[in-house]
Amino acid sequence: MRHHKKLGQGKIMFKGYTFHKFPIQLDKKDYDEVISLIAAKLRPFPNTSLYLLKNENSQFSPGFSDLDFLVVNDNPDEKIRKVLELSNYDGKIMFNLGDSAKFVCGEQIAMSKPTRLSVEFRHWDDIGIHTVRQLYKIVLTKNIDVRYVVHKLNGLKHGYPKHMLKMIGLETRNKIIDFINHLNNLRKNWFNQRLKENLNEIIFLLNRAIELQEFSIKFLNEYYLRNYLNSRIEGKYCLIDKNFPIIFKKAENYFAESERLYKKYNRIICIFPPEFLSLLSEYSFYNGKISNYLAKNLDIKLHNINKKYVYHSRERIEFYNHHSEYCFKYNLGYGPLINFDLHSRKFGLRKVHKALFSDILERAKIRRIILNSI
Repeated sequence: MRHHKKLGQGKIMFKGYTFHKFPIQLDKKDYDEVISLIAAKLRPFPNTSLYLLKNENSQFSPGFSDLDFLVVNDNPDEKIRKVLELSNYDGKIMFNLGDSAKFVCGEQIAMSKPTRLSVEFRHWDDIGIHTVRQLYKIVLTKNIDVRYVVHKLNGLKHGYPKHMLKMIGLETRNKIIDFINHLNNLRKNWFNQRLKENLNEIIFLLNRAIELQEFSIKFLNEYYLRNYLNSRIEGKYCLIDKNFPIIFKKAENYFAESERLYKKYNRIICIFPPEFLSLLSEYSFYNGKISNYLAKNLDIKLHNINKKYVYHSRERIEFYNHHSEYCFKYNLGYGPLINFDLHSRKFGLRKVHKALFSDILERAKIRRIILNSI
């Protein structure tokens, strides 16, 4: 049975997984209409710029691809938020502009491409940790929001900068290329294949993603140790977070250890090498919402970033802290990045860093679980 154009919101149980929120068939015209709609809404506002964020290496797949807009405005008052009809749903979180930002309307502003150093640090604090946490949650709970999961898997395609990909052995590099080809084919041919084929392909991609992320954790750890850190870190440490606690310790298989803890406590607890806490710990020495959160929740504070690169980590966390304060002040969720869901026809922003407001009792419970597990 082929896909119906409006399959949309139903749930399907398949091989122990729950699949829901299926893509709806769209075409380029639907995307163009949205861009025109947002531009028309924002043009009346002075000193406002609208950019469409694009990744030049990403495949455009109507029905799966989303639209990410950067709205630049020095004073985003209630009127502009009301015009955008913002609603709280899972939008896409981004701190970097990606490969290109296409000007749509308003006042053009100068933008520069990220440097190699910026790209590598982003992979460390965003893709290296944040993406793994999301992937573990999907696989361990077996709850598959199809559009969201395919979107996240697509993000893994950019998990290695080109210069780092060249350092990887041929066997693993071929697995990465095979993963990308399978994913591109799924996004391209979803509406032309049987549903069973597509669901099997998602399960295959998730299992392959776990395998590749296991390699990635170990590869990145050695890469950053060799290039940016003063020394290895011995011992076991933790980040007490209400939603996604992390244990930093050596493990033979990081996913297998997280899976063991999930089966025991029914809670997602990610495991990373101790060296992965180096950048987070460096961030905790500054002032601001993100730094204060890390200082409160990390059970160790140390300087392990090579002094040649401390300035860059300082620039990044100062931006993150400023970004967070700005978003909190104007109730803008994670930031001036607007995601448009073509399926629900709604704009959206996530609410500000829920983890910043962890409940004290919940934190104590998580601390007990972590202490018992390590």
